[in-house]
Amino acid sequence: MWLCGSLAVVLLATACDVPQESEASKQAQDNNERMQSQVYVQHNNVEFQNYNDRQKVADDPATILWCTAYPTNPNARPVTVPIRGKLTSSDKRPYATTTARSGATDSVYSPEIPGPDGMYGSSVPYRYGFTPAGVYVDFTDLQTVCTTEPTVYQSQQTELVLRTDQPLSDASAKARTALQAGNPGEAARILEQATGGH
Repeated sequence: MWLCGSLAVVLLATACDVPQESEASKQAQDNNERMQSQVYVQHNNVEFQNYNDRQKVADDPATILWCTAYPTNPNARPVTVPIRGKLTSSDKRPYATTTARSGATDSVYSPEIPGPDGMYGSSVPYRYGFTPAGVYVDFTDLQTVCTTEPTVYQSQQTELVLRTDQPLSDASAKARTALQAGNPGEAARILEQATGGH
C-alpha cells in the first residue's frame, strides 16, 4: 500500500515537473499546421506524364522530328530538317567507360549506370540525327527547335509562330506510314515532293 502511494506521489511530481508549452510555441505550431493544410498536393502527375510521353516519342523509330537549326551568322537563313526517331547526344554510348575495384572481393565493376534509354553518358556536347532516307545531320553549336509536327515561322521576326503547316503535316504522316512499313526511300520521296525538293 505504501509502495502504491509513493508511486502516485512520484508520478504526480514528475507530471508537475514537465514544463508547460509556451503560448508563442503553441501559436507557431498552429500557424505551421494551418499553412501546411493550404499547400497544394498534386494529383495529376503532369511532370511524370510529360516524362513518359517524351520517352514514348524517343522510343518510336517511326517518329519524324522537324528540327529547325538557327545559324550563328545573322545573314544565314534557318534550315529545317526532318529527323527520324530522335536526336542523339554525342556523349551517349551503349557501354560504360569507367571501372572500379571492390575492396572486399577485388572484383572489377563499373560505377556508371545506364539511363532509361539503356545508354550511358550525358546529353552533351552536340546532337545529331538521321533523315528518313538515312542522311546524317549534325547540329553542333546550333540553336535548334524540334517538333513532332512541322511549323510555319517567319524568319524576319523574333517571334516563332507555331502554326501547323497542313500539307507538310499530311506528308509527314504519310512518310511515317512508309517508315513503319520499312520503306525509307518512299518516305524520303514523299517529303521531297511535299517540300518542292528543297
